[in-house]
Amino acid sequence: MEYSQINDMTWEQILRNKDWTYPRSVSMPLQPIGSQYFMHVNPAFNITARSVYPDTPELGEKSINFLKQKQIYELDFAFDPYAKTFDPNRSKFHRIDNHSPIIVGEYLGDGLKFIFTYYTTQTEKYVQDITTVEVKIINTNPKVESTGLMQAESDGYIPRAPFSKRATLYLKPRIFTDYSGTNDNYHPFRFNNKKWSYEDNMELDNNFLKFKDGNIFGKIIDTNMNFEIENKEYENIEGLIKIERGHVHPSDMNIDRPYADQILEKLVNVLKFQKEIAPGEECYLTFNIISNRLDNSPATIKALEKTYNKDLIISDFDKAREGKATLTCQAMDLENIFKACQNAIFQMCVDFKEHHYLLPTQGGINDRYYCWIWEAMHMIVPLLSLGYKDIVKRSIDFMFTLQDSGIKPDGEFSDFEGAIGSTGPRWICTTGSAVNAAAKYLIFTKDKDFEAEYMPKMKKAVDWILRQTENTKTTEKGKKVAWYGLLPRGTMNDGDYCYGVGFSDLYSFVGVRAFVETLKSINSPLYEEYKAKCDEYHNNIKDAFKKIAEPNGKIIKFVPSEKQSFYAAFEKEAVYLFGADIFNPFDEIMSKFATFYENECAKDIFLHTANEEESYMGTIEMTFQHYYLSTHQYKKAFVTLMANLKYGMSCDTYQVQERYSKYDPFWCPWQPNGSGSGRMIEMINKAIYFETEKEIILFGGLPPVYLKENGITELKDLRTSKGLITVKAEAVNDKIIVSLKGDYDKNKKIVLQNEEFILR
Repeated sequence: MEYSQINDMTWEQILRNKDWTYPRSVSMPLQPIGSQYFMHVNPAFNITARSVYPDTPELGEKSINFLKQKQIYELDFAFDPYAKTFDPNRSKFHRIDNHSPIIVGEYLGDGLKFIFTYYTTQTEKYVQDITTVEVKIINTNPKVESTGLMQAESDGYIPRAPFSKRATLYLKPRIFTDYSGTNDNYHPFRFNNKKWSYEDNMELDNNFLKFKDGNIFGKIIDTNMNFEIENKEYENIEGLIKIERGHVHPSDMNIDRPYADQILEKLVNVLKFQKEIAPGEECYLTFNIISNRLDNSPATIKALEKTYNKDLIISDFDKAREGKATLTCQAMDLENIFKACQNAIFQMCVDFKEHHYLLPTQGGINDRYYCWIWEAMHMIVPLLSLGYKDIVKRSIDFMFTLQDSGIKPDGEFSDFEGAIGSTGPRWICTTGSAVNAAAKYLIFTKDKDFEAEYMPKMKKAVDWILRQTENTKTTEKGKKVAWYGLLPRGTMNDGDYCYGVGFSDLYSFVGVRAFVETLKSINSPLYEEYKAKCDEYHNNIKDAFKKIAEPNGKIIKFVPSEKQSFYAAFEKEAVYLFGADIFNPFDEIMSKFATFYENECAKDIFLHTANEEESYMGTIEMTFQHYYLSTHQYKKAFVTLMANLKYGMSCDTYQVQERYSKYDPFWCPWQPNGSGSGRMIEMINKAIYFETEKEIILFGGLPPVYLKENGITELKDLRTSKGLITVKAEAVNDKIIVSLKGDYDKNKKIVLQNEEFILR
């Protein structure tokens, strides 16, 4: 299926499209709301404890030296009497209720079914979280004599009697520095015996798990298994592997055949749990571990000895969403994805004791402690339409700590007064992105205290943007230069140094435009002045695009000049133009660009391909969804959402990621992903309720067949700049009855997909 063909396809053909391999959950967060201790489960059932530091220096040599002094610890698991690591290809995971951060993992190996349940409880804010791991091991062999599983004998086959299994589980911690020298976000997940710790780094003391330095990190709470510290040398690894791959038991044939790198080379101070269990029987284990390895206070030790209630964790996240917009939509499990993405954002906005703000982190593994302002804006702004205030406001508070902070955008600027930088790479668009977030907050909430505090800050930031555009208003031979009235050259994104009209200017302009809308909403006397400046900036951006647009429709995202550099720019086209409302979406320049992009850049349903294997996910899908809805191309709009749901997030625990590999489901960069979670929420909202300058499009991004199968589909208490609305679709006979209630712009035309829809 290609985008250029979709308008001519039936809904049935679109929904029948052959799928690629779905991405796996490689980093499943457990931490409570706002915690600075990130606890992640991986597909090998291991748990990693990583801190987000309140005082990490900005990206660069200082931060590298800082992180080299910090340590991470991971608790790894192995199983079977022969001690082998769990094969990620055989593991299965899900959320206990499909949206809360309680993770359940299952594994079948050697006739034993392992069920792991992980959850984290905040025991003392800013100090310590406790992660509980519950393990159940079941002997799945039949209780009665089986004629289906046969044991070979020289003279034929005989029924095999049921047999017991020795359930064995190994635990071992490993410690490593927070700076690895490589960016693990871009490595596919792998775990084998080379990563297992063979150091003498653990001991057991009255059921407490301790590092050799004396620090306690865990406590055995309950088990019916025997346990002890085990040390063992394997003399013949190759022989052991051969035995494992042989026919020791017919039931084990073709089940969990280990690779050589799964079997541990030796056991060095490993905690072993073991129990013989008959067919159908089970054994169990429950233990707690701490998030902050350096805290061994009496309160922490006491907390380790407690048992915790999973229902209270679910309740905490449910309460955080209480009174906010709700979605009823069973198709594609959208209602659980909607909740899961909100929960993920709660987990990635970090609350520090030392600061009043929240740090809106991007997630991932490395660099989780930095804030990309552009990414943070995409994460928190969609929450405004759901009714969130505090989490958005406190994230904006952090963004504006970077105004006039010495952390500056990287470019050829005349000054930096009012500019807002980023603790990550120094993109030029950060100032406009922060202004956009603050302006949208004020438009949605009408918060007078926020207005008094932030209007001067926003004005200062907008003045910096506009002041820089004045410096490029030059002519050559009596004609305006191609970058006339744009921002100067600088770092457009990760490595691109240029006149970035398709990114730097687009998002800076979006911020300026939002500021002007704010001035209008509060009846500011500055409105006319800044409206004129905004219109001039708008026209200069349009002129630049017209100059670089090629006859075949192609538009690149930078204005060529003599001095520029490009580094790994996977997309050269100005794709963000589709979501920025710079041109009327029906203008020829837009339709020609869309046709060019669909035919020359998109591959299959992937809009942002880096190469034959790799695609960025979410950012371009969101911008094209905006364009397709604006131009009433509803099938294409749905495909952008479908592609992001299938390949921009894991389909088991709904972890959003930055990129997708067609061939390696364990290559999931920046999972979990803060901005991606925000974009997913925005795309779901727009699929149901989408506003343009003159229209309100209802359910434009969902197939009619899904709405009919749902029976009732409802987005309730969505916030707009006008107030609260509720959108509902109800299947009646062969029609879809649609209603819109609440405060919306009554002057706009309400648009439905086709004759199957009836507006009540």
